[in-house]
Amino acid sequence: MLKLVTALLLSLVSLAAQASLGEFLYNGNRSAEAWLAGLEEKTRQVDGVTWHYYVRDAGKGDCIVLVHGFTAEAGNWFRFARHMPKDRCLIVPDLPGFGQSPYRADISYLIPQQASRLQAFVNAVSPSGKLHLAGSSMGGHIVLTYALQDQKRVASLALFDAAGVVSPMKSDLTLQIEKTGRNPFDVRRREDFTAFLPMTMHDIPWMPGLVKDHLADEFVERNARYQSIFKTIFGKDMSNERLHEIKVPTLIIWGAKDRLLHVAMADVFQKGIAGSKKVIYPDLGHLPFLEAPSRSADDYLTFLDGILTQAK
Repeated sequence: MLKLVTALLLSLVSLAAQASLGEFLYNGNRSAEAWLAGLEEKTRQVDGVTWHYYVRDAGKGDCIVLVHGFTAEAGNWFRFARHMPKDRCLIVPDLPGFGQSPYRADISYLIPQQASRLQAFVNAVSPSGKLHLAGSSMGGHIVLTYALQDQKRVASLALFDAAGVVSPMKSDLTLQIEKTGRNPFDVRRREDFTAFLPMTMHDIPWMPGLVKDHLADEFVERNARYQSIFKTIFGKDMSNERLHEIKVPTLIIWGAKDRLLHVAMADVFQKGIAGSKKVIYPDLGHLPFLEAPSRSADDYLTFLDGILTQAK
């Protein structure tokens, strides 16, 4: 009996050690990638909301702001950020409720409210200069709404597989909800997370099993908040009828194999925003800047260089 109890205790210790090792490896890699991108980790409270974020050269000229999507975090942008010019201001926040920014059940997560919070945060961190706003998925919807609320400081807009318009084609996400009544973000077990990953990326970067388990466990732990936010924002505040109001240079980047937001949405954005440019990657999914950071960064920098050339 004593041997059995000892074996069970050792098994529990081993499982705990593996879980903590996965978290250690993930956090260590995230810190290393932030360092390689020249980003400094900080926290700041703005209007009573605590933001965790990464920044480089804030307040020094025009600034690139990279905004992650639903259930994601700032770290998703780091490999992309490494390709940004080292002398450019760069702000990469964890949106409140995501990443390492605390979740608050008492604030609204509707897209217009998130856009207003982002604007207040960016104004506090970098009060001067023009802004190059780039957003992925929900983050794309947020930066689009930010620009619709106030374009005075916005120098450009980049929409990476962005939400925010009604799609002419149903995605796998929509079809799954219609068929099962359950969205793929509803991750209740590690197995759900494993099934969910291919929905987010077509070319999934390799990660150790311990890291994958850590991410799955963290997702499961946050599932209640994620489901609450999903119900708040899904299908709301669509901007189809307001796209013509966007007057800043706009780049639309999309992975043709996106299963969450159908690639047909890229045409909606391009047709609605006068002069916008579109890049489609036939071999990538919902997160092209994470799946192919060098390629997507090159296209983004070409876009920014074109803006600078026109301004001269």
